[in-house]
Amino acid sequence: MMKHCGAEKLAFSLVRVSLPFVFCGLCNTALLAQVTINGFARLTETDIPSPGMLRSTNYNGDQYNDIVVISSTSKSAFTIQGKENGGFSTLRKSSLQYTATNVSLVDPTDNTLFIASRSSKRGGIYKIKAGGELQSLEQFTWRGAPSAIASGDVNNDGTLEYYISGAGFEGISQLKKNNSRHSETKIEKLLPFSAITLADCNNDSYLDLVGYNISKQSLSMYYNNTRGELSYTRDISVTSRVKELQATDL
Repeated sequence: MMKHCGAEKLAFSLVRVSLPFVFCGLCNTALLAQVTINGFARLTETDIPSPGMLRSTNYNGDQYNDIVVISSTSKSAFTIQGKENGGFSTLRKSSLQYTATNVSLVDPTDNTLFIASRSSKRGGIYKIKAGGELQSLEQFTWRGAPSAIASGDVNNDGTLEYYISGAGFEGISQLKKNNSRHSETKIEKLLPFSAITLADCNNDSYLDLVGYNISKQSLSMYYNNTRGELSYTRDISVTSRVKELQATDL
């Protein structure tokens, strides 16, 4: 269940830590380390051929978390199954259509990812299959360069909507499922946003959208009319430039 988040309590963060483990990806040595929080029990290392963006999920449905790494330097992704006693399985590689700029684990229950590529101006929805391979479900192409991703059930109909933006992107695009495919609607046509997120800002049980507006140097809020339609409501001035937004209930 999504927690409510008052507008005045929105916070942004550049680092996320998930208990009970911290996963550290060291790009210069391509090392993946798993370290327990409450003391050092054992250090397990797995070599990753390419630096990238790490996400944790349980894609094979067992009792151990698995890891997916989307390369930031090549058209590839790597998955590693978690094993008992903190071990990892052999690395599995999947090919992608482009080199990723950002990745969002949009649905952990269904193990789906949204991957965006700023250089190729493309993005796509991928599913991590039980064996660890990535399957492309749907692909999108834009005139601008996507880099910011947010997803959520904005109209409470049981399906996810995707929101795409970026510093080199024109406004904010909504991707809404229509039968088996997604259709695109612009909720903001021109202004660039470096980061976007979804949160219930007015406590009505519907998700709203918040984005860092580069032109205005502010957090721009787009409220939900309870039908899943988002419209601009107000700005909150921010002195520092924001690269990532994460909503939380303080």
